[in-house]
Amino acid sequence: MKDIDFLQQYAEAVKDSSNRTRQILLVMIIASILVFAAFWNSRSNGWISSRRTLTVAAVDMLETKRRVASARLELDDIVDAKALCVKLKRATDPVSQYVAEHLSEETRTALNKTPRSRRPRSS
Repeated sequence: MKDIDFLQQYAEAVKDSSNRTRQILLVMIIASILVFAAFWNSRSNGWISSRRTLTVAAVDMLETKRRVASARLELDDIVDAKALCVKLKRATDPVSQYVAEHLSEETRTALNKTPRSRRPRSS
């Protein structure tokens, strides 16, 4: 009986030792995966850097479109000046209202001096 108890103590010691080894190995594997992921993401061509580069490119493209959309009109850009004057006088849509509100005083005076568009007479 003493031999069985003696062997059972060794078996339990081996079991406890293998459990500790398994836990330590699991912690080491998880730590090495985390270290590798941190290294991989910190590279210059990692996914974080590429996402940042794409985001900066998208913001630049949107900013360029915004700047182009808000560019000032030149006199040569206006094809039908008379229609533009009539539209600014009436200011029925939000864009023409905004433009009419932000005209300089000289432009407003000149706009008020232009003749109104003629309506066809009804017979």
